[in-house]
Amino acid sequence: MASLDWIEGALQGILPTLWMTFGVGLPWAYALISTKQWHLRPMITAVALAIGPAWITAWMLVLGIIGAQLHQRLFTPEWILGGSLVIAVVGLSIALRKRKHRPVQAPTSHPLAFDEKLIIGMIALAVVIRWIHTAFWTFTAYDALWVYGFQGRLYFLEGFIPHSIDYYPQFVQLQYTYVQVLIGAMNDHAARMVIPMMHIGSILAAYLLGERLFNRRVGLFVAALWSLHPYVGQWSFIGDLEIPLTFSFTMASTFSCPHGWKKRMGVC
Repeated sequence: MASLDWIEGALQGILPTLWMTFGVGLPWAYALISTKQWHLRPMITAVALAIGPAWITAWMLVLGIIGAQLHQRLFTPEWILGGSLVIAVVGLSIALRKRKHRPVQAPTSHPLAFDEKLIIGMIALAVVIRWIHTAFWTFTAYDALWVYGFQGRLYFLEGFIPHSIDYYPQFVQLQYTYVQVLIGAMNDHAARMVIPMMHIGSILAAYLLGERLFNRRVGLFVAALWSLHPYVGQWSFIGDLEIPLTFSFTMASTFSCPHGWKKRMGVC
């Protein structure tokens, strides 16, 4: 049925997205984070959601630039998957070596209070609704269609980044291209499955910032204030830079220690 094409497209885009975020990102999350913190699942997940797309888009940027110089299609499943597999294996080998030489702390669990469970449930429900919204409606803003949708399709058709594209960060549109190349078709419903991952990452980053500065309870309230805000709900499925930029800057703030008071509080 034509009315269900959006479901089929979305399902096609999930597997490439999961490989990018967790297949590539998860080994590098364990490689970058101390083994003493491997039991912190929100932290591991947030770093995986950040570093996986970073590696994939960096590799695709190299392919796109070289392809334009040679005027040769390098955006192919073989080149993209081959490079991503090498990146994932390198990250995994580093993580396994760290685990061999450094102790891994056992996970500790503390029961959630009722309001904490309620907050997590509300955030999860909001994410699910926005995920469905993202899959059903492709582009609801002109700039997102013109910049990301257009360039993602153009790179898919050309097989590289044309010289005429000499502006705007390539992070989001290369993720669109990545998904479409791997499924072998131009499909906005599939390509936009990367957007919920950025949104989830930004929520986890907000949680980590509050949790590392104060405690878990504060982190959950920070995550709720961010994720349940109406404007965040709107931007979460448009696909513009507001969400990934917030994700990146919040993660950078979470893992930085520019002031002595942070060290005294045990943040890092």
